[in-house]
Parts: sequence; structure tokens; C-alpha cells
Amino acid sequence: MAAEIISGKVFGSLALLADGWHMATHVVAFGIAVFAYQYARRQANNPRYTFGTGKVSVRSVEGQERGRKKEPEMVF
Repeated sequence: MAAEIISGKVFGSLALLADGWHMATHVVAFGIAVFAYQYARRQANNPRYTFGTGKVSVRSVEGQERGRKKEPEMVF
């Protein structure tokens, strides 16, 4: 990923830059998922979470979805 970004800058390749940044967004999404999982596991026995910590993972996915660019809908 980092090599693609650096190579894209050095050689002026937009394809390498785009792929490198695209892979970086996957790494960020994976990091959010790992954080949500670890947080949910740590708080599993916390009495403040009456119905469990299942919503933590749902919220992390919602946050990732919110960051995505929406595709324009085709109207005929």
C-alpha cells in the first residue's frame, strides 16, 4: 500500500496512487472493526449495557458506510 502510493508519486502514475489510497481505506475500515470488536469484548459484562454491546459493531459499520460516496441513481 505505502509502496504503491510512493511509486505512484515518483512515477506519476494515477493508477498506483488510486489503488494505494483505496487499499488505505480498507486498512482504516479494518482498524475501526477491530476497535469495535475489542471494545465490545471489554464491555461485555458492564451493567451499563443492559442489552449487550451488539450495537457497537453496528455503529462502526454505519460510520464506515456514511463515509462512502453514494453512487448517483440512474433515472429513466
